[in-house]
Amino acid sequence: MSDVSLKLSAKDIYEKDFEKTMTRGYRREEVDAFLDDIIADYQKMADLDNEVVKLSEENNKLKKELEELRLRVATS
Repeated sequence: MSDVSLKLSAKDIYEKDFEKTMTRGYRREEVDAFLDDIIADYQKMADLDNEVVKLSEENNKLKKELEELRLRVATS
């Protein structure tokens, strides 16, 4: 596994609800758009993390195969 550990997932961010108040606050559309950008970035990070894990496993497999081939050549 990768060492990347995120406190929030894209789903956590997407499902987060904020308390509504009658006082002045931020424009909801602007906050929603910003959160959409964050969600997209989190999803990209999760996808990249999965790719790192996959490539690391493949790399380890290929290293093992290479070592086996070297041993075969050395004992031939």
